[in-house]
Amino acid sequence: MNIKSYHFILLALALFQTACTPESSSRPQAEREVLSAVAAKDSASWVGIYRGELPCADCDYIEATIVLRDNLHYSLTTRHVGRVAGVLPSEKRGTFHWRDDGLLQLDAAGDNMVFFAHEKGLQMRGNDGKAYPGSKGKICGLAKTGSFVPGQ
Repeated sequence: MNIKSYHFILLALALFQTACTPESSSRPQAEREVLSAVAAKDSASWVGIYRGELPCADCDYIEATIVLRDNLHYSLTTRHVGRVAGVLPSEKRGTFHWRDDGLLQLDAAGDNMVFFAHEKGLQMRGNDGKAYPGSKGKICGLAKTGSFVPGQ
């Protein structure tokens, strides 16, 4: 494992302990919303614009926008909010693929982030497929905020 991968793993672990949307533990498990996965072959269900907050190790949170296109390309715009001063938004572009377990994974330009794609958005997952941080009862993710004509 190279040093860059090691740093990414440490950063990812720290990221998953902050930000995200808390899951209501006051509702019984049966009442919690069940999200239906979108089909990888049905691009109309997942092509679009996703926005939200992702966890951050050295700031309060990361404002993120991911645009998924039907040609399996994405753009990821992020802006660190909080303790990091002077950091401007950054944009990364790359490709993604659908893993055998049905999860969507960005390429190295997108830090190999993994998401569960459902009808309302993208839920951040670890490489093992589990939602983070799990033990804290928080769900990290991005809400689908818009669509566009495939191929644009």
